[in-house]
Amino acid sequence: MVGRRGTGKTDFIKSVINSTQLPKTLIVDTFDNPPWRNMKTHSNPEGVNRSIQIMEIQNLSRWNKGVFRFFSKDRHQLFTEIEANSWDTLIVFEDATKYIKRTLSPEINDLIIDSKQKNLDLIFVFHSLTAVPPDLVRAADLLTLFKTADGKVSLEKYPWAEIPHMMDHLRKSSNRFENITIQLQ
Repeated sequence: MVGRRGTGKTDFIKSVINSTQLPKTLIVDTFDNPPWRNMKTHSNPEGVNRSIQIMEIQNLSRWNKGVFRFFSKDRHQLFTEIEANSWDTLIVFEDATKYIKRTLSPEINDLIIDSKQKNLDLIFVFHSLTAVPPDLVRAADLLTLFKTADGKVSLEKYPWAEIPHMMDHLRKSSNRFENITIQLQ
């Protein structure tokens, strides 16, 4: 998922969380991000009453249902614990640029490769398409784009003809919350 700040990504993800059939959802970040303290959205203000508790790292292996938040500045430990202890889970990596660089680390690569066997749905949230490694896009089933500040998209880096058309459509749209999802696989 890619979109600049203020385009509705968090509300969109919260609607995905509300509709998932998976028993567990984990929101991963590097700090206690206020919008993720509850399920409040623009269209669901009463979601403020549905808090999202913090999951301590030592409890990850015993967790069997619910929506929790998890944050750590130690990327290696974070991905090692998630890879070792996650099954049947929707995992949202908020501001994924903090975890994912141009090349996928072995921990992230393992998590992506094992996601089908472990029944994991992974959402990596970026603010710019140029920050998304092409290997991550190649491994993804879906790409959801919101408005970004990106200029022309490199077809060499992202060889899907739909992406530049999507970006152009979103750039011209007067609706700052408009988004488009395409099937990549």
